[in-house]
Formats: sequence, C-alpha cells, structure tokens
Amino acid sequence: MIALVTGGAGFIGSHICDSLLKKGYRVRILDSLAEPVHPENRVPEYLPKDVELIIGDIRNKALLSKALDGVDVVFHEAAHQGYLQDYSAFFDVNSVGTAMIFEIIAEKKLTPKKIIIASSQAVYGEGQYYCPEHGRSQPAPRPVEHLMKGQWEHTCAICGEVLKNQQATEELINPNTQYAVSKYSQELIGLNLGLRHKIPVVCLRYSITLGRRQSFYNLYSGILRSFSTQMKLGRSPVIFEDGLLQRDYIHVDDVVEANMCVLENKEADYKVFNVGTGESTTVLDFYGELARIMNSSLKPELTGEFRVGDVRHIVSSPARLQSLGWKPKRNIRDMMQDYLQYLNTQRIIGDPFKTAITDLKNNSAILRSDSGLVKISR
Repeated sequence: MIALVTGGAGFIGSHICDSLLKKGYRVRILDSLAEPVHPENRVPEYLPKDVELIIGDIRNKALLSKALDGVDVVFHEAAHQGYLQDYSAFFDVNSVGTAMIFEIIAEKKLTPKKIIIASSQAVYGEGQYYCPEHGRSQPAPRPVEHLMKGQWEHTCAICGEVLKNQQATEELINPNTQYAVSKYSQELIGLNLGLRHKIPVVCLRYSITLGRRQSFYNLYSGILRSFSTQMKLGRSPVIFEDGLLQRDYIHVDDVVEANMCVLENKEADYKVFNVGTGESTTVLDFYGELARIMNSSLKPELTGEFRVGDVRHIVSSPARLQSLGWKPKRNIRDMMQDYLQYLNTQRIIGDPFKTAITDLKNNSAILRSDSGLVKISR
C-alpha cells in the first residue's frame, strides 16, 4: 500500500508519515520545503530516510501527477496559512491545489481508496454564541473600530449583554478570513468531486495543534512556539487583546490518531469531523502554565494590541469523531513539554519573532487599541 502525504515534511504531515510507516505503508511525500517553515528550503532532519520525497509545489501538475501515481490513500496536509495580505496565495495553494488532485485523478482514471483533507476550525469564524434572553446567534467579525476602543467581547444586538461562547459543531459554517474561506473551499471541492468520482473523502477540522517539530521560524501564527521562543530568548511575550480569548488546543499525536481512525473506518466517508478536545483555555491561562513549566518569572505584556480578523473565542466539539471511537489522550501540559523538549534540542538562528511581528505591523495586521495598556480584572 502506498500513501501520499502532501506537506509531509511539515509539522503534522511528518507525524502522519511516521504513523503510516509503522502500519507498513510505503510513504511518498510531496512538499515544497517553503520558507519560513523550512529555512533555506532544507530537508528537516526528523524526516525518515525510508520515505520517498518529491520536492515541489502542489500546484505543479506534472509533479503532482507523478506523486499520485499508484497511490492507495492520500493525506492532503499541504496548505498556505498566515495573517499577511497575500490573499490570492491562500486560494491558489489551498483551493487550486486541492482541485488539481481530483483533476489528475479524473484524467488518469486513478482509484485511490480514500483521500483525507486537512481543514481547520477557522471555518467557523466567530463561532456560535448564546444570550440567555434572546438565544443563539452567529456574530459577524468584530468591527475594528470596536477593537480600537478595547471592546473585545461580542454583545447581544438586542439587549447589549455580553454573549456566551458555545462549542462549534460541524454544521456551523461562517468563514470570514481568506484562510478560512480557502479551507472551507477545500472541503467543498473534495467532498463534491469525491462523490462524483466515487472516491471516499474525509475532511478533518483541526483545532490549534501543538507538539514537537513545529517550526519556530513560522511565528506568524502559533501561540506555543511564539511564547516559548521569546521566553527562551529572555523576552516577555506580548499577549493580544486582554488575554482572555478562549481556544482549544490538541496534541499532534491525537491529531495523527484521528487521521488513522477515519482512514480505517468507512463510517467516516464523505463526512466532516472536528479534531479538538472541546476544552476551553484562555491565553492568559495558557501563558501561566507555560511559564510554570519553563520556570520563568517573565511577565507577559498586555499593550492593547490585537490582530485584525482574529476571532474572540472558538472551541470545537469533538463529539462526532468520538462517536467513531477516537478520543484525545493528551493535555495542555503534555503538549507544552513535548514541544519544549524538541525546542531545547534546536539552535535558534537570528530573531524570527522580530521579523514576523514587523511584517504583521507593516501590513496593518496588528493594531493597537486607543485605550493602550490593558488592565486585567478577573
């Protein structure tokens, strides 16, 4: 059995490769080794020597066709992500790249047994909220003018009360960033063309995935690598907004086990699943736990800065995937310790965070509220 993992030299993809090798698959990787994830386009040292590596872009039809030849299963992990204003790149890489897979399958009459597409909880946008008096709502993105005044929370359009966030379930779709829209388009492309060509497709909406091998050069997103890298350099991390944004985090090993679960279960075919823990953690609580593990006395900086387009709270319900027998086994502390153990073996060259934050500010992806320094009352 041959498995193709697009983006297989990256964080999640490389762990999927490891799992497939243990299961006896021959593993083929198509990866562009693009920066900033792969500095100087180097092949990462953690990549097993017994994988077949094809270096190239998912949009290169000739290379992708070669990569798909004779393949039994496909794990489509390759994607463009970030907060910069290269809007067309998200759709060119994510949407067109996914469509290209099915175009080649149709032209060459290939018959892979299953295609698993990596999606994201970003497709939920601001998620679903609840007002005790006026019921559920799906808020629009928070206006920048509200954020500039330090008005962080969603409020009921009728009574003005602060809304309570609810777990996002799979039927809730409300993408509002270029990345989120491109990820949802991957799902639509895959599920519809999979049905047309009778190829089972499964889409997995990952929550924020943490663990070893996350590139500390890609700091445009990623709370753990950003915080730990700065603390390792002796700097106090900046926490956006008031630090009370809620997220759910999942260990990369649990994500890999989710992929293996849907690979081997026909009940997953042509369906979409959240891959998360359902447990809510604020950014401040996340930082506090990380500081304890790193034995750091550094205090975070709350300057009133915020990322344009960031959602206030998003926590995904894992119930649908759990009904297939999968469940997350690791907690936040496991995720942090796993990543720190990896980070401590690496040599950080230069100041990747400074470069990333400068790019974001130059592109107005990070702004500062007029209220300035944030004071926390909890």
